[in-house]
Amino acid sequence: MNTTFNISRPKRHVFSARKKPRNHNLEEQAKTLYKSWFVDFEPFKDGKFIDSELGLIPENWAVGTIYNICDIYYGAPFNSTLFNSEKKGLPLIRIRDLAKQEAGVYTEEIHPKGRLTNKGDILVGMDGEFSIYIWGGISSWINQRISCFTPKEGYSHFYLTETLRPQLKAVESSEVATTVIHIGKNDYDKFHSIIPTQFVLEAFYKLTEPLYGQYVDNLIANQNLTALRDSLLPRLMSGTLSTN
Repeated sequence: MNTTFNISRPKRHVFSARKKPRNHNLEEQAKTLYKSWFVDFEPFKDGKFIDSELGLIPENWAVGTIYNICDIYYGAPFNSTLFNSEKKGLPLIRIRDLAKQEAGVYTEEIHPKGRLTNKGDILVGMDGEFSIYIWGGISSWINQRISCFTPKEGYSHFYLTETLRPQLKAVESSEVATTVIHIGKNDYDKFHSIIPTQFVLEAFYKLTEPLYGQYVDNLIANQNLTALRDSLLPRLMSGTLSTN
């Protein structure tokens, strides 16, 4: 196996932090690297290519299903009559909470199929729109109609997000409904993934997993600042906290 290829990073000026938020920059770097390596195959263009169901791919690569590169978990059907806003029990993420990175309700229910989020989990709402959300909030239960994608060992998180993103959008654009569109396991079963050689996977992991770590750290920092603001603002407004 030929293990020499040109590892190229995106040009620095494309991701100027003065023009775009930090996490947007990190995500754009990962997208550009993924496209270069696994869509345009730029580092491998001097090697041999073979036919596949997705077109030409580098020799010794393969095409598999989404389950070759990740595990998929689903939220549980928690009883909505047990939801509370008094923070009793544990927080519960519903689809509406994904964008704001904060659970809107709590529950004391312990569902047998329940799953708690971890920092950096890749979450997708299965109704309305199928956007990818990287979780940076506190550990929370996942409600039904939310799916969680966890990369298998050796696959970077950004490799997984960029493999998922176009396929989620393809389902979204193909759905026709008078009210709300839906995605489900039957759709995920049709998702494919390119399976590079182990050497390529390791190289991409080393390039992009640190970017993902920075991305998650920034989410956590933003959540901590938001929590601090929310705790201090009422005291400032009531005059119980001096600004002197």
